[in-house]
Amino acid sequence: MLPYDVVGRYLLPRLRCLVANRLLRHYGLSQLKVSKLLGVSQAMVSKYSSEDPDRVIKEMSSMGLDPEEVSYVVFTVSEALSRGDVVGYERTLIAYINSLLSRGVLCHLHRSSYPPIGRCEVCREL
Repeated sequence: MLPYDVVGRYLLPRLRCLVANRLLRHYGLSQLKVSKLLGVSQAMVSKYSSEDPDRVIKEMSSMGLDPEEVSYVVFTVSEALSRGDVVGYERTLIAYINSLLSRGVLCHLHRSSYPPIGRCEVCREL
């Protein structure tokens, strides 16, 4: 399992959930519009809208992420998407993910989900 697999499985769905909730609640966008911006189905946005953002942030915190940093990223990418700036959204999200990997923030999660990885420093070295 690659580090980006861990990101795709555990981090991205939670980030999308928080962004979808923000776009729906703070910007009044429709579920259909949010689904197009995030590249997910309208049904997934409906599921995200039923989630409690505070609970999602607590889950992410238990994975080792800083809740304030998560909130800032969600705010930043939501602002970009609300303006239709998909490239800005992608750049910010990719920079955040790469930062988490290079700082070793996701190493514990990677090791716990894929024990054969052992003591790996690939993300920090790259």
